[in-house]
Amino acid sequence: MKTREILKGMLVIGAIVMLGAACNKADDGPTLDFEITVPDEWGYYVLSSDNIVYYASSPLENQQDSITEDVLITKDALTGQNLTSFCQAVISSLDDDTSFHAVYFSPVDTMINGEPSRKLIHLQTIVAVRAQTQDTVFLPAKKVSYFFVKNEYGYVVTMSALVVTYPTYKPIFDTIISSFRFKAE
Repeated sequence: MKTREILKGMLVIGAIVMLGAACNKADDGPTLDFEITVPDEWGYYVLSSDNIVYYASSPLENQQDSITEDVLITKDALTGQNLTSFCQAVISSLDDDTSFHAVYFSPVDTMINGEPSRKLIHLQTIVAVRAQTQDTVFLPAKKVSYFFVKNEYGYVVTMSALVVTYPTYKPIFDTIISSFRFKAE
């Protein structure tokens, strides 16, 4: 009986070591075809879940803080769409979302590091749970999205914060979007 338990323990330890070694390989996992920089204290993740390819979030400021400010980047394969038609398709997909309220959409291209983009500013209601009381609350968030089309893909870089904290994070968001660059082909 003891031998079996020792063997199980050794197998578990071996599995943990192998998993750790596999997770430390730098060349595993998804790679990005762009560069972006977020503040050092922010956490970020390179993803390959549906069309979500990158997510970064600010740290919580204190124990009462339960909402992070964040950056989300999506990437969609396009066929025959240009920047204007891609923007229209994404915005029209939000028409049925009653929490979405467009504030501003740039009628002309905005250049970000030499790449044409379009800017959308909108308000959206987010749902949160208060940690202390477990109450559900609905909070207004301000989101700024930049649309790009590159190499038959459409990209949306969205930065969001609560309406009340947005002015504090706007300079940080401006620095983040100014760091966005597509890698050389």
